Amino acid sequence: MSNRYTNHRPGTRLPNATLHAGLGFGSIVAALLIGSPLLFPVLSSPPASASWAAFILVAAAGVYVLLAAFRDRSRVLLCTFQLAAAVVLGGAASMLELTSIAVVGLLGHAAWDLWHLVREVRYVPAWYAGACVYIDIIAAVVVLIQH
Repeated sequence: MSNRYTNHRPGTRLPNATLHAGLGFGSIVAALLIGSPLLFPVLSSPPASASWAAFILVAAAGVYVLLAAFRDRSRVLLCTFQLAAAVVLGGAASMLELTSIAVVGLLGHAAWDLWHLVREVRYVPAWYAGACVYIDIIAAVVVLIQH
């Protein structure tokens, strides 16, 4: 029987193994542990604000800077630029209460984390990128539903 893994060499990773690991059980648990303190206050006392969504984006970008500093210093400048962009866009969304910017930012961050998983970027642990995908999508849906 032929499949896409027929020519797979023993001892090497299967294609998209990081994607599968990143969206697996460990990431779901991490999303619950990390996301619960972020999502519970908004779910218990709506509505979600653009400031709340911006905080999630800025916090995630800050974690990326720390991960890059410890895991791959060549990525610190890129991650710092992303943090600055998150602060500027998050600040604009917060000041203007534009939840649409916040939702686009959350969904963009989810796509960015999926890219990390597909490309098997090493400075971001797969469990963290996967947890961010889940948290970002849930947060975007919460903002959309509550506004």
